[in-house]
Amino acid sequence: MFIVPQHTYRPLPELLLGPRGLQFQFWRHPAATTSSREAVILLSGFGIHPRAFSLRAHCDWIAHWQGAGMDVFTIDLLPLAGDCTLAEQARALHDWCTSLRTAAGYTTLHAVGFSLGGLQWLAALAQQRPLNLIHGENQSFLSTLALVEAPVDLSGYPISTPARMTLRGLQIFGFSRIPYRWLNPILALLAPLLQKTASWQKWANFNNLQQIPLAEIITQTFDNVPIGVARQLLRWIDGHEPSYQPAALADLPVLLVYGANPYSARAQVLADELARAFPAGSAQPPQLTLLPCQRAAACRADYGHADLLLGDELRRDVLPAIQAWQLANRGRNRTS
Repeated sequence: MFIVPQHTYRPLPELLLGPRGLQFQFWRHPAATTSSREAVILLSGFGIHPRAFSLRAHCDWIAHWQGAGMDVFTIDLLPLAGDCTLAEQARALHDWCTSLRTAAGYTTLHAVGFSLGGLQWLAALAQQRPLNLIHGENQSFLSTLALVEAPVDLSGYPISTPARMTLRGLQIFGFSRIPYRWLNPILALLAPLLQKTASWQKWANFNNLQQIPLAEIITQTFDNVPIGVARQLLRWIDGHEPSYQPAALADLPVLLVYGANPYSARAQVLADELARAFPAGSAQPPQLTLLPCQRAAACRADYGHADLLLGDELRRDVLPAIQAWQLANRGRNRTS
């Protein structure tokens, strides 16, 4: 794996070469002040383009950490061409982060994963190999991991029969991607109706998304998804593939960020899983912190799933809390 600079967009994207020659794009957003050896890597959810992290000023994740003196990286794990699997994405992510530590010289890497992005971080950690950085000492490739509504256990996750049939049809007719971009204009026109349906109301607290219309979220953030990724998700949902290894989290500070919505229960499963994997008295209990984003926890809103990425109150409620936890825990990874 190596990095090839590109010169097409601003900020200039770069190419990450993954397994089988797959090409993924990533972007480096330098700190607002001085050059930093500390970086935050933001990974978005299923079919969500990284531009969602800076769609509007009130929910600009990138500007928040740049202002705190950290470099910020965003990465799009949907390849520029061809199909791929979550396992290949995880390998590319792991190798890229390793290069940031060993070649680019970052001493501290804070990982943040929203929704499926959190599951991809867990899959990458399952492939972790020790880094020999200083005098042969083993070091982890991450310093902290913040999981924002990440469904770490997909077994039994509800998916409709039409969705399965659609995926199967796309595979039969040779499509390599679920074509969100073809459907976006239609979905945008239907946005006023969609916003009133029960399924979309489970997806977001629209009272906390008033600054960004749903039509804009659809057209600006939804992206095509490789069929291989969707197929592997289905296998996980059917209980055929584990998505992570609890032992990979034994030494890593982990923050679970969740709101008050039907997705939140799935996001909190990790706490139960780790409690079973590391019972009281274990030699290496996980360093786990919970961050509920709800009015009952003194937040300004009861956060839904999507508004934990784009919500009106994000820069006041959520981002400062994640950053404070990162700073308090950046030296606590037992292997770094």
